Amino acid sequence: MSRAEWILLDFGNVISGYDFDPYIRFLVENGTCSRDQVTETVFGAGGLLDSYETGAIATEEFVSLTQQRVAPRADSRQIETAFSEIFEHWPMAIAVLPLLASRFRLALISDTNELHFDKMIAPIVTPHFDTVLLSYQIGRKKPDTAVFQAFLDRTHARPGMCLFFDDFQLNVDAARRIGIPSYRVSGPLGLRNACLRLGLIQLTT
Repeated sequence: MSRAEWILLDFGNVISGYDFDPYIRFLVENGTCSRDQVTETVFGAGGLLDSYETGAIATEEFVSLTQQRVAPRADSRQIETAFSEIFEHWPMAIAVLPLLASRFRLALISDTNELHFDKMIAPIVTPHFDTVLLSYQIGRKKPDTAVFQAFLDRTHARPGMCLFFDDFQLNVDAARRIGIPSYRVSGPLGLRNACLRLGLIQLTT
């Protein structure tokens, strides 16, 4: 049985799935840019999403710049709606949260933005999590080890008493570098299976 005090969780592909492809198609259909151009402008290094998820631009500016640069035929509400509808509900992963919360303190450490957090993430995590650390609020994204250090500074948690779960190996490796035991999980059953294997939860029949 784990001696951990804190369970740290990413959101996308850990608690819920996500797929940006429908959003990319929406932008292509409502503009004059190719798919490659849209992908580079929105998702490339230093692109609109990166700026939005590190707090360099706010929601209104993100939507406005998206409209100007790649989707001039869409209005702001349509862009917000298409951008927000990227998540896939994973009941088996979400069901793990109250089981973990009954034994550990939970922290969300997520590279995300205001729209996704307010509309999709907060309703799922708020009932169960003690703290949330969001990239758009702290101005940094994983795998920057400063993200994990910010969590430790905020909570005074000891690295060795935490367990971190993320779907990207780079993020897992970054957490391990500052002493947080970490595991890569992905898919609707990834978190559940890992928690069972580590003895973090027990399922009643």
